Amino acid sequence: MMSMEEEEVSDRGLRSRVYQELCEHLGEVYTERLCSVFGGRRIYISNVSSNSVVRYFGRDVGDRLLEAFGRGYMYIPMAGLRRSRKVIDEEIVEALTGGLSTNSIVDRLGVSKRRVEVVRVRYGLRGKAGNPGYSRRDVLR
Repeated sequence: MMSMEEEEVSDRGLRSRVYQELCEHLGEVYTERLCSVFGGRRIYISNVSSNSVVRYFGRDVGDRLLEAFGRGYMYIPMAGLRRSRKVIDEEIVEALTGGLSTNSIVDRLGVSKRRVEVVRVRYGLRGKAGNPGYSRRDVLR
């Protein structure tokens, strides 16, 4: 049973249903760790010891995920409360114009690959390193 505060947070969409299900099966500590490492990505859940979840968190956590969600791909939600979209977009534009690749931005900022690509298209940035003809100031006007 969720407390009133937890219901209020989930109603605002800050904690997804997937996050809540992960908490039920892994506990809040492991869920936060999982989301901080893999948040915004799809991961493959299997019983193989080379699985990335098993490598990071051990066989026990991997087995609990496999039992709860079955073998296959699963989207892991972002950790913590969300920053505003404008702030995130500004950080992504700065990273793109600074020459970072999509994967580097995902790792550094904790955003999804899709978000980086949406920002890249919205601001007309091209290629891995963005378009060097734009400065951050020009793009965000």
